[in-house]
Amino acid sequence: MLLWANYPGLSLSPQLTNAMFTHLQTLPSTALFAGLAVAARDFGLSQGETAWISTAISLSSGSFLLLGGRLADLYGRKLILIISFLISAVWSIVAGFSHNRYLFLVARGFQGLAAAGAIPAGLGILGSNYGPGKRKNKVFAAFSAANPVGAAFGLVIGGVLTSYVTWRWMM
Repeated sequence: MLLWANYPGLSLSPQLTNAMFTHLQTLPSTALFAGLAVAARDFGLSQGETAWISTAISLSSGSFLLLGGRLADLYGRKLILIISFLISAVWSIVAGFSHNRYLFLVARGFQGLAAAGAIPAGLGILGSNYGPGKRKNKVFAAFSAANPVGAAFGLVIGGVLTSYVTWRWMM
């Protein structure tokens, strides 16, 4: 049964919520590319250490996707999605305010953990709310399109924020 079936005006809410979260998870991982040199300079990172800024999210997210899916199966998709939102918000704030390179890199890793919980939970919510057919295909297409859209907007927003404000706002 569809959770949103009683609200015809909100028929797009689950896929928009999930697509938006996917967009928000991709945005900080690509937005910082524009300010990578500035962030590395601020933390005194070597060229080799600079790579960790951009890979910490991807590495932790990819490593823990299966665990995130299992937790969503055990404790409920909605609960894991909400907890992932909270983890992402908290560690984004920590990363933005960190003045220590190690704390910053750990915070970026925890942002990836949030994505590892949210992506399988979001996909599970969409998969269980829509039956086979064109509508489900459109929903999954919207979810999948959010990742490259988030990456594109992340680069643009990152460039603007780095140029006019500070790279710390990209967290």
